[in-house]
Amino acid sequence: MDAGSMSRGRLVAMGMVCLVSALAVGSGEAAEVLSNPGFEAGVLAPWTTDGNWAIETNNCHSGSYCASNDGNNSIKQTFPGIPTSSITGITFWMRQPNASISAFRLGYSDGSSYEDIVSPSSSWSQFDITSHLDSGKSLTSLTIWGYQAGGGGPFVTVLDDVSIQTNLQPTEAIPLLGWRGVLALALALGVAGAILIRRRLA
Repeated sequence: MDAGSMSRGRLVAMGMVCLVSALAVGSGEAAEVLSNPGFEAGVLAPWTTDGNWAIETNNCHSGSYCASNDGNNSIKQTFPGIPTSSITGITFWMRQPNASISAFRLGYSDGSSYEDIVSPSSSWSQFDITSHLDSGKSLTSLTIWGYQAGGGGPFVTVLDDVSIQTNLQPTEAIPLLGWRGVLALALALGVAGAILIRRRLA
């Protein structure tokens, strides 16, 4: 075997390793359902609100941005239905200088919903509401409220790092590779392209 053939063989092997690594990364990582989950886009969209929610830059849980609200107003994100059996976690971080209460709602494709309250403190606290999912249903929305006591105020609520995580199925590995998977796949394709070019020039 000549040196050129050995070189091409090594390149092919490298490409296959990269491709397998990409698929492994894609199928092993969890997928984030929400868009702009930590408000790092610097805007609220695609979250929708019914009140005075706004982007906040002071004392966020992580990154440069979070969302704040004064009063009993909601912030909501909808998405294509996700079987609750594939959801591995629903969490969010919240703080309230007044240390009052907040509420959340899980909305389902059949029109039903589940609503409950959490009790934030003046410092950042994470709330895991995964256990409140209804089995056998398809989740389509998450809504979170601030708080307003009668005759009082202001009652500020600050929200950050909201997350809905799901397991990836093997058939979803390619479209949901993640950034490392995409990088590895691009490298694999680049190697394959280089081999073809060299063969044509040989």
